[in-house]
Parts: sequence; structure tokens; C-alpha cells
Amino acid sequence: MFRRRVPLSWRARLREIILPRKGFSRLYSYMAQRVLRMPGTPYSLAAGFACGVAVSFTPLIGFHLVLAAVLAYLMRGNVIASWAGTIVGNPWTFPFIFILLHKVGIYLSETIGLNNWFLAGDGLNTYGQFAQHFFPLVIGGMVMGVLSWLVSFAFAYWAVVSWRQHRARRMAAKRQMRENTEQL
Repeated sequence: MFRRRVPLSWRARLREIILPRKGFSRLYSYMAQRVLRMPGTPYSLAAGFACGVAVSFTPLIGFHLVLAAVLAYLMRGNVIASWAGTIVGNPWTFPFIFILLHKVGIYLSETIGLNNWFLAGDGLNTYGQFAQHFFPLVIGGMVMGVLSWLVSFAFAYWAVVSWRQHRARRMAAKRQMRENTEQL
């Protein structure tokens, strides 16, 4: 029923996955509508979404969905909304996120004086090279994760509350119009 008349070739399907013809704005709009229409309190939805956004600012790429679900569960947030929030971290945004995390982590570690602690190696062995890059990402990820949680929670809470008020006004107007037509 929902199939194409002319099936796409494997190259066309791959192109649609990497760069959709309708664009990414449609995907983000769809995800926003899904989060706004979820059942639950505004705090639950906003906290879940914010947990997903915050986890996107960690260097642990393979564990984002699991970490977002655990963090949302601990904060009494919506787990599905947390998974929607992890879309902030995607292959197109990760390079920018990691550069930001690394710069923030290096700045903070130099300011606090942690360079000697995690850069004890000379950088020539595997651990030294790993520590030079991973620990600043972790420090920057913690700071940026908290900041992104606060910003995304405020935005998501406002969005959910205003959407529900708008929807309630719209439903009341429809109900009023239906009552007016029944009276005639």
C-alpha cells in the first residue's frame, strides 16, 4: 500500500539515508511533534529530552541511548523523550561537539591544574595518547552536559507547556463552534 511504484535502486536508497530529499528539517519537525504529543507531565517530558541532549555531549558514542535512558529514569523523566533528545548528537554535529568539548576540557584542566594528573605519560605510549585526548573530552563533556541540560530543559518545558495551552485553546474553540452549530 505504501510502496513506491518504481522501487529505488540501492544507490538511491543509500543517498536517501545519507541526505534525504525532503531534508532534515522534516525529521526534526517530526521529532518535535512526537515529543510534544507524548503523554506525561511537562517536567517528565522536558527532563527526558534534556537528559538525551546532555548525554549527546559525552564522548561515549556507543552508549548514548543507554546513558540517556538511565539518566532519564533516575531523574523521573520520560525515557522515550530522552531517546529523542539524543538526536542532537548525530554524525553531522559530533565533529563540532567534540572540538568544543576538547577546547573546554583543555581550558578547564589548565585552569584547575589537572594537566599533570592525566598527562603523566609522555604521550608516546598508547595510554599517554589516549589520556591526552579522552580526559579533556570527559571534563568538557561534564561541563557542557550540565549547561546543555539546563538550556534544553528550559526550552523543552516552555515548548510543552505552551503547546498544551495552545492545543487546549484550539480544542475549546472547536467545542464552542460545535455547540453553536448544534443550537442552530
